[in-house]
Amino acid sequence: MENQNTKVTLTKPKSIWNRKVTLDLKPLFKALGKMATHATTLKFEELGNDTVEAAVSLGLETPIEELGYALVSNALLDALKSLSRESTSHFDASSSQDCSISEQLEKQLIGTAISFNDKFFDAPADQPFLKDVIEAYSNWLCDNGVSPWNSQSIAARLPAYFVNSLSSEWRKNSSIYKRLLDLQDTPFKKAEYALQGWNAYFSYLQKRISENIFDEPFSLAQLYIPLNAYYVERVEKSEQSASEFRTKDRRVCVCLEDELVHWLGSQDKSDALRVISGGPGSGKSSFTRVFCAEIAKRGIAKPIYIPLHLIDPTRDVSSEVEKFIRDEALLGFNPLDPDRKEIGVLLVFDGLDELASMGKAAAQVARDFIQAVEKMIERRNLGPNPINVIISGRELIVQENETEFRRPRQVLNILPYFVTEDKSTYADRKKILEVDLRQLWWQKYGTLVGQQFTGVPKQLQLPEIDEITAQPLLNYLVALSYRRGKIDFNRKINLNTVYADLVVAVHERGYEKTRTYRPISHIILRDFVRVLEEIGLAAWHGSDGRSTSVRDILFHCKQSGLTALLDSFTEGAQAGTTKLLAAFFFRRGSEAAGDDSTFVFTHKSFGEYLTAMRIVRGLDRIITERNRRIANTDDGFDTTDALIHWAKLTGPAAMTEYVQRFLRREIAKRQIEELEVWQPVLTELTTHVIEHLIPMEKIGNLSHSSACRQEINSSTSLLIALNAVSVALQKVAKLNFSTEVSFGSFLRRMCPQRSGAKSPLLFSCLSFLDLSEQCLDMVDLFGANLQSTIWRGTSAHFGIFDSTDLSNADFTGAKLSWSRFGHATLNSVRFVDARLTGVKFGISSQLRGIDFSRARLQRADFEHAELVQCTFDRANISGTNINLASVVVDCTIHGARADKHEKQLIQWVERLRKDGSLKGELNLTEANDS
Repeated sequence: MENQNTKVTLTKPKSIWNRKVTLDLKPLFKALGKMATHATTLKFEELGNDTVEAAVSLGLETPIEELGYALVSNALLDALKSLSRESTSHFDASSSQDCSISEQLEKQLIGTAISFNDKFFDAPADQPFLKDVIEAYSNWLCDNGVSPWNSQSIAARLPAYFVNSLSSEWRKNSSIYKRLLDLQDTPFKKAEYALQGWNAYFSYLQKRISENIFDEPFSLAQLYIPLNAYYVERVEKSEQSASEFRTKDRRVCVCLEDELVHWLGSQDKSDALRVISGGPGSGKSSFTRVFCAEIAKRGIAKPIYIPLHLIDPTRDVSSEVEKFIRDEALLGFNPLDPDRKEIGVLLVFDGLDELASMGKAAAQVARDFIQAVEKMIERRNLGPNPINVIISGRELIVQENETEFRRPRQVLNILPYFVTEDKSTYADRKKILEVDLRQLWWQKYGTLVGQQFTGVPKQLQLPEIDEITAQPLLNYLVALSYRRGKIDFNRKINLNTVYADLVVAVHERGYEKTRTYRPISHIILRDFVRVLEEIGLAAWHGSDGRSTSVRDILFHCKQSGLTALLDSFTEGAQAGTTKLLAAFFFRRGSEAAGDDSTFVFTHKSFGEYLTAMRIVRGLDRIITERNRRIANTDDGFDTTDALIHWAKLTGPAAMTEYVQRFLRREIAKRQIEELEVWQPVLTELTTHVIEHLIPMEKIGNLSHSSACRQEINSSTSLLIALNAVSVALQKVAKLNFSTEVSFGSFLRRMCPQRSGAKSPLLFSCLSFLDLSEQCLDMVDLFGANLQSTIWRGTSAHFGIFDSTDLSNADFTGAKLSWSRFGHATLNSVRFVDARLTGVKFGISSQLRGIDFSRARLQRADFEHAELVQCTFDRANISGTNINLASVVVDCTIHGARADKHEKQLIQWVERLRKDGSLKGELNLTEANDS
């Protein structure tokens, strides 16, 4: 071994091997071989840390050469073991070769130099000797039954694991390794404790994106495709005169990473917050993790990645950041401490939508958190060491808080891989939208799985599934299903279809002799799905819909009578749950032992899918039991039993729009004949809830506030379920009300005063209801879905129907004086015999196929409305400004009444009759408002 002033070159000297303090690879590969052999039982805990002994017995007197060799070899052993443990699902235990590779690897490393100089500490992942280790490790994986392509993908992830293990090994024995700092002019010579902490954390970020995804042999870093985004730019466009302006939004396309790097480089203290917005599966979390690792690697900033479900947003943000860093145990200090004077700190809060579990509405919790972050930034950035913050969240939560984000380019909306909508609505100076990122993704995916895809396979190049393959997560799940060959992509598919196929695929792995999911191999698919549904329900009830604990899973399984199923796992209920989660697409959320151990869905939408599946199963049970009672009074559920069962299922957590989407799609998959049985039962239960509430007092152990909250949650979910059935059947549900104010009182109880334009979720499920003869005076239904509703004889004076969808609604004989229908969707609506005095149809309203026959329209406002194929036969249009409608096409006005003194109206009718836009003659009378 050569020792020079400028560096120490470490080879494998014979003297060190003979002293038993050398890198002996046999214990390592014996352990790895044992891991492969025991993989079928998933008994990883039997492979304790003592299985692989340290290569060198460290001490204060250890020679400097051996000390350096120990640092590298111990880190290498740890990295190989961690990577192998994570990849055992790809092993074939019957092919395990134990230590056969150790001699080959030993031979490959002979004469390989490891130089401790500037380059080693700057970029340990780029050391040449790692190429030899990667090649040997790949061969060892092949010897243990891993396919050649998967072996290469797994082995290629070793450098990131090695760097992370190197940092961990240094921290573990820092008092001994610090002697290496005495080497001539290394970065560690000048580095402080803080630099070591940052380096350790940055290596951790690299390792996280190098971990496998969805039990695949490859990692996020290997598969990731850089994303694009757009920001909204306000453009003032002159119109008619210099004094009149119209504001128009323009969506400006950018490369997301480049945009954020430019923002960080500007170092503008007054513009230190960015928000990344995107829907489920759009790649928000993947981007934030990759971005943090990338800018750390490039030295652009010092990022700290914080999943928001791991902190309490109701507490002081700085304190929660400090607590998070302390719990991570990587940095070893608080970078927000003013005394540290850290420069370039970037806080990345991922998952704004996951704050809904704090007892308030999601939007309010998010708003409070955003305001707290802004105050923290303002205080911090008054000093000489400013910070920057990135927050990511689903688009709905971001939109609900858009008033908090007023700066230009502050909200960046993630674009899909491929934009299917009209591209003319975008300002795309760099031609970003011309590149179909799906083609690049499939090429990269093909390389990783050993199939030479030149782009999206022809079978998937269908306009019907463009919206699915355009989203990163869904595109990946489609790829899994495509390779399985079990889905007919020529038929209509959605995310439910893809997730269902994914569950089947994972269950089938339990039966593969070469796989390591044997603990679930004896469980039939129905029971396997049943347990997964309970896990989804536990996550929905317990927190943010994404994470749950073993304790909560066991509780839910016990409540549902699934304890015996969990006990069928060979290690009992608790261990069985843990192994199920380890075998499926979850990641560990904490390292706590026993019942406190938590697990997180790899993607939140999968938990929402399982929740919807569990709700549908609950509906099936309620319908079955309710019909049994109807057939036999001594059997099944009465109304109270059914509602209590429903409240236990849906009360603990509020329904979200995302769970609702999965629920609707799942219900729509049922047979029409089955749903015909469901609708009357759900109508009966909904009527009971509207009239009498849910008997929450029979559940027990609930405070008054909890009972009220859960009653609202359950009632909303019930109406959502009824609506999903009615929409699938395209059949109106007839609710039997006892009083004329029953439904209006229910709405007031369920939907308290709104604080903005955003409508409550309940408003999305009011279609296909019969609300005849109800009194809804002054009702606020802004933005509601009211398709195919029936309002015969209903009173809704001064009602707000702005921005509603009233397609195919029936207002025959309704009393709607002075109500508002601005910007409403009014297609094929019946206003026959309705009282519409002073009704405002508003600017830009489109009235198509509307029947106003015999309606009382005195003083109604039609200014700028579009009237297409509307019927005004025998309607009273006196005092209206219908002559100010912007468009009139193929309308009739036979016998419509008007005041003979309304010259402008009469002339308007005559003009339109001549050009064929209007047919019929007016019935001119003296002024009469009756």
